[in-house]
Amino acid sequence: METISIADSMSSIVQQFSRRRKEESEERLSGSAKRSDHILEEFDESAMEQPLLDGRKKARCEKQDNELGQVKHTLKRCHRPVWSIRSICFLERCLSEQLSYLRQLVVTEDVILTADTMRCLLVREHGIDERIPDQIMNCYINIMKNQLSISTEVLMLSTLDTRILQNEDFLQSESEAHRSKMTKMGNNFLQSDMTFFPIQVGDPRYAHHLHWIVGVLNPETKEFQILNSWAVVTGTRTIQKLIAGIQVCIDAALDSKGIRSRCIRQTILNWPIRVIPNLPQQKDSLSSGLFALKYMQFWNGSKLTRDFTQDDIDIFRKLLVGELILSDLNKRKDIQDEIKNKLYAFDY
Repeated sequence: METISIADSMSSIVQQFSRRRKEESEERLSGSAKRSDHILEEFDESAMEQPLLDGRKKARCEKQDNELGQVKHTLKRCHRPVWSIRSICFLERCLSEQLSYLRQLVVTEDVILTADTMRCLLVREHGIDERIPDQIMNCYINIMKNQLSISTEVLMLSTLDTRILQNEDFLQSESEAHRSKMTKMGNNFLQSDMTFFPIQVGDPRYAHHLHWIVGVLNPETKEFQILNSWAVVTGTRTIQKLIAGIQVCIDAALDSKGIRSRCIRQTILNWPIRVIPNLPQQKDSLSSGLFALKYMQFWNGSKLTRDFTQDDIDIFRKLLVGELILSDLNKRKDIQDEIKNKLYAFDY
């Protein structure tokens, strides 16, 4: 499995520009400035000194340069270009140095991301390691929740809580701790205008069959909406188990208030399950987790507030490195300081 070496690909370019600046400085000091087109000639000649690459490797490098250019363009719009590029370079250093791949780069209240866990954000060629794990999903979900307006009654569950709602042992437990958690979750569902559930469907015994979709509990339309980036996978059985678990929690919340027997039972079991059509679709088999995160970020209950494509998702994969490491929720301020102090930076 090969990872993108952005630091290496930029290194030769940075060195060439450094030599060029040095020559210009010497010319100014000596008073014998040379023509700028001569300098450009030397720059082009030095670039031609790179070893001849075979066709496949050359195409891969050209694609890498194109991707990096797109990332730069996007980062400039975010007004955080340098820090985000530095985050990518920093992660690559950690993955290339012995034992550094185990270094904890992101530590929040309930998520720890090592350099190795974040490797999937840099892997180029399609493979199982390119899939987004639960830890990254949950970390970015926490970041989105932290950015929500206080007045917004939108609930985003973690992948763990979504799985708990499908666990029959948990839902049938008489444990006080379990009943308390179910009651709390049920109250949250009742008080929220919309609830997002990141759902993993497919056979867990075969990692390459797993796929992320998003379920949305929408009380306004009285339906359970499905946001799916790959229509081939439906996950009907998993969705039905999840809805049944949500209903158990709602019942527990109503029971705790003593009102369930005195009012019309609030049931979602009869709500229609509606698969939302015409959503952005993935063009590979590995980006479903990233599509799910974007669905959760931009779905307003009736439509996406922002459109995106597979190319945008490919860029988002790289942007996530900086988003996660530089987040306000990350307790590793020492890592953030390393990046901001230009230890692993290439300015452009």
